[in-house]
Amino acid sequence: MADAIVSLILAELKTTIIDRGKEEVKLLVGLEKEVEKLERNLDLIHGVLAHAEEKKRTDDLVKKWLDRLKEAAYDMEDALDEWRTAVEMEPRGSENQWKVPLCNFVSCFSFHQLSNRRRIALNIKEINQKLDVIVKEKDKYQLISKEIELPRRPESSSFVDLSRLCGQDGVKRDILSCLWGGNGEEESGERIQTISIVGMGGLGKTALAQLIYNDSGVQQHFDDVIWVCVSDLFDEKKVARAIIQGLEKLSDEAAYGLESNPLQVLLERISSSIRGKKFFLVLDDVWADTGERWESLKVTFNHGALGSRILVTTRDVDVAKMMGSSSSQIIHLEKLGEKECWLILRDIAFRDRDEKSCQSLEAIGRKIANRCEGLPLAAKTLGSLLKSKRTKQEWQSVLNSDIWKLDLAQKGIFAPLLLSYYDLPPPVRQCFLYCVVFPKIS
Repeated sequence: MADAIVSLILAELKTTIIDRGKEEVKLLVGLEKEVEKLERNLDLIHGVLAHAEEKKRTDDLVKKWLDRLKEAAYDMEDALDEWRTAVEMEPRGSENQWKVPLCNFVSCFSFHQLSNRRRIALNIKEINQKLDVIVKEKDKYQLISKEIELPRRPESSSFVDLSRLCGQDGVKRDILSCLWGGNGEEESGERIQTISIVGMGGLGKTALAQLIYNDSGVQQHFDDVIWVCVSDLFDEKKVARAIIQGLEKLSDEAAYGLESNPLQVLLERISSSIRGKKFFLVLDDVWADTGERWESLKVTFNHGALGSRILVTTRDVDVAKMMGSSSSQIIHLEKLGEKECWLILRDIAFRDRDEKSCQSLEAIGRKIANRCEGLPLAAKTLGSLLKSKRTKQEWQSVLNSDIWKLDLAQKGIFAPLLLSYYDLPPPVRQCFLYCVVFPKIS
C-alpha cells in the first residue's frame, strides 16, 4: 500500500514541481535544492519499497517504518495540492520574467503570494527532515532495492482447460449418476432432488459445478439449465430474480427492472416458466442457514417436472442438509494428493517453456506444489504466479518467501493468494484494493 502511495506521489511531484514548477522554484532561495533533495529521497525510498512490503509481514519494525512513510506521503500529498493551487493561480509570463532577482519578485507579486510560497517551502523542508530519518533507517533495517517487473500480458493458451479437472473425475461421475436418476425421490422424500457438493474453500467446488453445468449430456437432458451465484447472505428475492433471468434469458437491464416486484410475483413467474419442464438449477456458494427463506423458493420448484435437479455448493454440511440433501446426496470433496497438485501447477507454469527450462525448474516446482496443502485453487494460483517467472532464482524466491511462515487461518489458500498479490506492480495493487468496495458477486 505504501509502495503505491509513494509511486503516485513521486509521479505527481515530478509533474507539478520538478517539471511545471522548475522556474517558479527558483523564486525562493534554497527551495530548488529542497525540491531536488525531496526527489532524491523519494527515489531512494521507492527503490526499497518492494523489499519492505515483503519484510513487514514478519518484522514489526519494518511495518512501523512503512507507517511513518505513509504519514510523510500524506503530508507530501497535502503539500502538492497547495503547490498546484498556487501555481495555477499565479500569472505566468515569458521564461525571462522568472529569472529576476528575489527583490524584484516582491514588487511583481503581492505579499500574499510570497507568503504562500514561503509556507510551501517550509512544508517541503519539514517533509525532507522526516524523509532524512526514514532514508537512514532503511539501511538499519537492511532494506535493499529490488527490481519490479510488469507482468507479461497472458496469452489465450494460459487459460486452464475445464475439461480436465485433475483428481475429481470420479466425483464428477457420482454427481452425474445422481442427476440421471440414482438416489430416487423415495429416499429423501423430496419431489425435486437436491445434490450438494461440500468442502473447504479452494477445493474446487465451483469449478466442479461449472464442469457439470457445461457438460453436453446435462445440457441435452434438461429443458432448462440455470446458474445462480448466491454467496454470503441468502436473499430470496435476489435469487429469484437471478433464476428468472436465467430461465427467460433476460439482459442485465431487463433483470434489473424486476427489483421492484414483490417476492410473490417473482415466485409466480418462476412457477409459470418451469411448469411441466425438467430443469437443472445450480446454486453456487451457499453460506448461511437460509431457513424459511429457502422454503418459499423450494415449494415453487415443485411445479417443475419429475427428474428436475438442484445442485448446491457449500462449505457447510449443515447447509447442505437444510437445502434438502440426504446423506447419500452430499458429495464431500477431499484434498488432492501432492501428485495432483504438482500436475495442476506444472500444466500452467510450464506452458510455453522449452524442455531444458522445465527440467531445471521441476525440483523447485514440486516443493512449491507440496505447499498447496491439497487445494487445487492454490495450485492454480501458484502456477499462474510462476508462469511469469523465468529464472531458477525467481522460483526459489517464491519457495523461500516469508509468507509461508505466517500463521493464518486457512493458510493453505491464503498464502498463495497473498504471494500473487504482492507480485503485482504497486499501481495495479492499488487498483486491486479499490475492488473491495464492490459486492462479492457484482
